[in-house]
Amino acid sequence: MINFYNRSNVNRFFLFLLLLLLGGCQSVSSYYRGDKIEKDRYLVLDEKVSQKGQWKAFDLTIAYQLQPFNDRLKVSGSVQLSDYLMMSIRRIENLDVYLFFLDREKWVVETVQIAKVFSEYPEQVISFKQELPLPEQAWAVSFGYRGQVQEDDEDGFIFGGAGRILDDLPTMSR
Repeated sequence: MINFYNRSNVNRFFLFLLLLLLGGCQSVSSYYRGDKIEKDRYLVLDEKVSQKGQWKAFDLTIAYQLQPFNDRLKVSGSVQLSDYLMMSIRRIENLDVYLFFLDREKWVVETVQIAKVFSEYPEQVISFKQELPLPEQAWAVSFGYRGQVQEDDEDGFIFGGAGRILDDLPTMSR
């Protein structure tokens, strides 16, 4: 219990709250900035050509459509968990799906969160649709994700603990 009659304790408490608040204020656009896409899973942007396809990772597949126009990009599509994952989990605790804008050397220049899920059941398809400004340095895009799922054991019971972490993100900071 905090002794609020002691001024130094009150100051520490408010400093802690301020640091906690400021720590949560980082803009998503700066996530992974300066990291690199190592794999050849990126799409070079062409301002005159729409692109449609699938971005596949171990845990999920992203069906996407990219439509550039002027200095903007329309991005839409859906996220589907892989079959093995759908058979082994009870639910999605949280899942953040990102679109990364890349420069010519495949370094992340900006990140956009295109989907966010809490406590969903894995049978559901996760849809997204956004219109985004194109960063000046953007030459290509890629996708990535980070999340956590709650797994079942062989008897159908939920495992205790934190669940399983899923991620496929840029690496190799400068």
